[in-house]
Amino acid sequence: MTISLSALMEEKCGSRFPTLQQAIREQLESWRKLDHDELAVTEKYWQQMLKKKPSLAQQMEEMTTQAFESKLVAPFRKADPPVEEKIVRDYCTQYFRELATGVWRQRTPKLYQFLAQAPK
Repeated sequence: MTISLSALMEEKCGSRFPTLQQAIREQLESWRKLDHDELAVTEKYWQQMLKKKPSLAQQMEEMTTQAFESKLVAPFRKADPPVEEKIVRDYCTQYFRELATGVWRQRTPKLYQFLAQAPK
């Protein structure tokens, strides 16, 4: 989910806040370097799953869109525009900064342990 959500977040945050685009790209690149091995394992198994059940791609897209909507759209529909803009901008900034720091290694250590032990 993080892989697909980060792509959607890059698109949405970058288009809404062009001044963040460079930082977003740099932080994504840092994350991809930091988690290169784990991302490669994840991609390998994702492709195998898609071969067995191609409809998973659509399911992932729907889940990703729903996650984005529930985090950055729905909660702020009735907020004043300047407040909503600040909250969303701050969330975008925080999201990519946290990715780059490797926060998911701390939040999901068992997943990272599993990926490290998975056949390459």
